[in-house]
Amino acid sequence: MTSEEDHPKFEPLPPNFVFTTNDPHYYGTATCNVLHYNTAAVISAFVELTILGVGAACFYEMSQKTGSLEGWMTTCQIALTVLSLLTSVSMLVGVYLEQPRLYWPKMTFYSGKYFF
Repeated sequence: MTSEEDHPKFEPLPPNFVFTTNDPHYYGTATCNVLHYNTAAVISAFVELTILGVGAACFYEMSQKTGSLEGWMTTCQIALTVLSLLTSVSMLVGVYLEQPRLYWPKMTFYSGKYFF
C-alpha cells in the first residue's frame, strides 16, 4: 500500500493564475497524433466547405443547365453550404479566441446533419 508520504505534494495554483498556450507545460491534444486541434479545425473547415461548395456547384449545373435536378434540391444544397460556412466561422473564431461555447453551433450542425 502506498501512503501520502510516497507521493509528492503540489502547491495549489494562485487565485490570479491565467493559463496560456505559451506555457512550457502546455501539451494540447493531438488529432490523430499528428495535428494540434487548431490546425485540424482549420483543415476540416476548409475540406468541408470545399466539398459542400463543389456539391452546390454541381447541383446548380445539373438543375439549371441540364434540368436533371429540381430547383429545391439546389436551394437546399446552397443553404446547407451557407449554414456550414457560418458555423465554421463561429468554430474558427472560438478556436482562435479559445472560447469553447463558440464550438456549439458547429456541433449542433453536425448533429442535425447526421440525424438526416
